[in-house]
Amino acid sequence: MISERTEGRATSMRPSRWSTALRHAVIARGIAVLAVVGGAVAGCRPTGTVAVDVVLTGLLAGVVTLAASRSSRWPLFGTVAAAILLARGFVLIPALASGVTVLLGGRRLARSRMWGAATGGLAIQALLRLPDLGFQGTSALVVAVVLAPVLWSGYRSCTRPERRRIRTGVVVAGAVVILVVGVGYGLVVLSVKGDIDRATDGARAGLQDTRQGDTTAALTEFEQANRAFGRADRRLNAWWAAPVRAVPILGQHAEALGVATEEGLQLTRNAAATVGRTSYSDLRSRGGQFDIARIESLRQPLARTAGSIASARQGLDRARSPWLLAPLSKGLDDLDEELVQAAQETDLAREGVAVAPELLGADGPRTYFVAFVTPAELRGSGGFVGSYAEISADDGQIDLVRSGSVPELERASPPGSVEVTGPPDYLARYGRFNPGEFFRDVTFSPNFPYDAQVISEIYPQSGGTEIDGVISIDPFALAALLELTGPIPVERFGRTLAADTAAQFLLRDNYALFQDNDAQNEALAELVESTFDRLTTGDLPGPRKLAEVLGPVTEDGRIRLWSPDPAEEAFFARLGATGAFPEPRPDHDFLAVASQNSGNNKIDVFQQRDIDYRVTVDDGGDLRATVEVTVRNPVPLDAELPDYVIGNAQGDPPGTNRMLLSIYTPHLLDRATLDGELTGVESQTEAGYRVYTRLLSVPPGGSVTLTLDLIGSLDVSDGYVLDLAPQPTVNSDELELRVGLGGEPPTTVGPFAILGRDEQRIPAP
Repeated sequence: MISERTEGRATSMRPSRWSTALRHAVIARGIAVLAVVGGAVAGCRPTGTVAVDVVLTGLLAGVVTLAASRSSRWPLFGTVAAAILLARGFVLIPALASGVTVLLGGRRLARSRMWGAATGGLAIQALLRLPDLGFQGTSALVVAVVLAPVLWSGYRSCTRPERRRIRTGVVVAGAVVILVVGVGYGLVVLSVKGDIDRATDGARAGLQDTRQGDTTAALTEFEQANRAFGRADRRLNAWWAAPVRAVPILGQHAEALGVATEEGLQLTRNAAATVGRTSYSDLRSRGGQFDIARIESLRQPLARTAGSIASARQGLDRARSPWLLAPLSKGLDDLDEELVQAAQETDLAREGVAVAPELLGADGPRTYFVAFVTPAELRGSGGFVGSYAEISADDGQIDLVRSGSVPELERASPPGSVEVTGPPDYLARYGRFNPGEFFRDVTFSPNFPYDAQVISEIYPQSGGTEIDGVISIDPFALAALLELTGPIPVERFGRTLAADTAAQFLLRDNYALFQDNDAQNEALAELVESTFDRLTTGDLPGPRKLAEVLGPVTEDGRIRLWSPDPAEEAFFARLGATGAFPEPRPDHDFLAVASQNSGNNKIDVFQQRDIDYRVTVDDGGDLRATVEVTVRNPVPLDAELPDYVIGNAQGDPPGTNRMLLSIYTPHLLDRATLDGELTGVESQTEAGYRVYTRLLSVPPGGSVTLTLDLIGSLDVSDGYVLDLAPQPTVNSDELELRVGLGGEPPTTVGPFAILGRDEQRIPAP
């Protein structure tokens, strides 16, 4: 030992053991402070309340660090090993650093609080940032198991007074959580359960009343729901209920309940205010007159409602947590689904209110062409155009300008005088059939916007005027309109047509009354004129009733709408009324089947089609598909039908169904067979898709099957999606879909009837 004499005493140059231990203890506390800061920013959410979570995770990191400073070395070795094995990415840095400190400390860990604190402080930073290890809570459980030996060892190393203080603190904290927070908040939840149930039931009833147009009942329901939500909100979000939000797991449930009631309170308050100022019944047509000012007054309330719904969904999203118990989590999901539906309805209403004034002639007179088509004689978008009407809209007043049979329009212009410059795809496919000369055949394309654009060109050259839109309706849609107008007597039919019998009569029974096609067209023209005269001079119900009556036939493609204005066309698309093909997409398959009657008869009222579509896509996206279309012709030859119904101009036996059958697909043709024999097909393109066409002749009581083998590619990384564009026929097509992805066994969907626009989805393997 080196020493020196100072005033007669020997003094050692080595510092005392007490001063070293004191210095290491101070350093350990400093490390604990740094660990608190690191833990606070770890991003853990034990309660779901950010401020509380920052404090709790920071305190946990500090406690673990202090416990590690007193722990024996073997628990620390286990903690470090777990941190290194479980950490990923940048989190490996503190985990590996804890391994370095545990090695440097070596045997001194049990004697040096500094090395123990460094090891524990670094390890807890890694453990607090572990990724998910499986089902929810696995990471937290692993961390608890890993830290328990360190905490116990640290506790055992404390002095008796220190252990006594620790035990007292744990017991007091546990009692507070159990008695004050757990039991107290549980009583609060029980006390508000009735109000929450009444509030949610009232809100749902209010939404339903609003959909049905009963704004008086809706206002009452929303006001009662608002009061119930208010009572629940005052209790759940009171200051004395706040402590529960500082308890892990319970905090997320308290937050979810509090947010749900708070958003429900705001939502029902805004709904009551909106409904109180809005009466959808006031939007109805009276004597053909719509109140445009009333329609425009809805813009602000609807915008406020949309904002309220969006805010509620954001609040629910913030309240979500993987720690929520299944009943509460499902309740939030159910509420969000209802809000999504309400948001969609509100957005649709906002779009409607935005375009309705212009559609009704607020900015100047509008003229619309109404085409009555019959699928008894099929054309691409539905059927032969037999009669028409022209209606006008001026400052909300709707009037029937003229109506008649389409042959009248064809006679109004000399042959060859009508020029059609319509869409290039339309002209390339159908120009050879002279749509300008034969107006009745203009609906060749199954992509209705093409047909409507051609109508807008032909009508002004056929004795009509410039038009601002096209409406197409078939017998099913006309029957729905009769539900709005009431029964209509038609002199030429010798009877009164009602909503429940009109479609059957127009598609089948009326043909027995007329031996001449022109006479039958004149009778249909009288019906169309009478119907639209009633619609434009009588009182109509509000939007909700109109949607209830016309929505189903619109979804089935029986009503189609077109406007050259992009905003109006986008609104029609939201209604599902444009009859437009979807845009081609690399991750969507597509299929459409369309018949064109080439026998100039009405035999398609009996036609039935079955479609079998088989698709396989391998892991590389290579596709092979087979589409098989079977056309059946169960025509009743003993029904004494007129020749213009079952005859033809080609010399085929009566009852023969002659047609051009077209199959639309994004894929290339490998080969085609007709009833099992190789055959040729015409190959063209239309609306972004390939189309393969074959002339078929189906004998009475017989069937014909056209099969196409296809090759192509498809992105199915998110699953298989098939877009369908069914032709609105009298008897809907039956489709069976079989899909095999990535070598997996095929999944079969159907057979099922397809009408309107549809989409089928099969998950990725």
